[in-house]
Amino acid sequence: MFDAGSDRANDLAFADRSKDDLHHFRFIVSPEDASEMTDLRAFTRDLAAQMEADLGSRLDWVAVDHWNTDNPHVHLLVRGVADTGADLREKLQLISQKTKLAEAIRYTLSRWEGLCRFASDGRIEIDNNTVERSIRPLALTRKNALFAGSDGGAGHWAVIASLIETCKLNDVDPRAYLTAVITLIVQGHPNSAIDELMPWQFKPSDRLAAVA
Repeated sequence: MFDAGSDRANDLAFADRSKDDLHHFRFIVSPEDASEMTDLRAFTRDLAAQMEADLGSRLDWVAVDHWNTDNPHVHLLVRGVADTGADLREKLQLISQKTKLAEAIRYTLSRWEGLCRFASDGRIEIDNNTVERSIRPLALTRKNALFAGSDGGAGHWAVIASLIETCKLNDVDPRAYLTAVITLIVQGHPNSAIDELMPWQFKPSDRLAAVA
């Protein structure tokens, strides 16, 4: 987590400063050429400085950058108060309503309840980095999938990818699962009992013993 002056922002101090605020603003900074940038944090700091210039006020913010995704981006969380202590929403009336900043503020306000949920429910993360990490392998293979050879090949690719990820979700070794299930099907496993071969029904020791 970083802020305007440090790459190691004090998130607890920020939370303490924000505890009585009526509003916060959350932005996703996602430049089209983010994957080609060497320093997305510097870009975010420049953007925050431009926001301060547009609003005529210093901003108190922290941010989290996500480089380990197919589309590098930053989650920027800004306190909803100006440096004078006034509600930052009042500043919305002082800037052009056609600017990207005004658009972002209106977007945030229209989804206020959902954006603030993480502050009142400790089970909710401030970002979705865990989910992004889990889908990264699929995102990275999107271009490879263009060379599946045919619509049928792409369909088979999707089925295998779905089975592998479902195995992981159910703590099943994908290789052991596919080996056992394909062998059972070749040996004549009935279609009427196909549900028994689903990853969440799979019993590694029993199935592997049966194949052996």
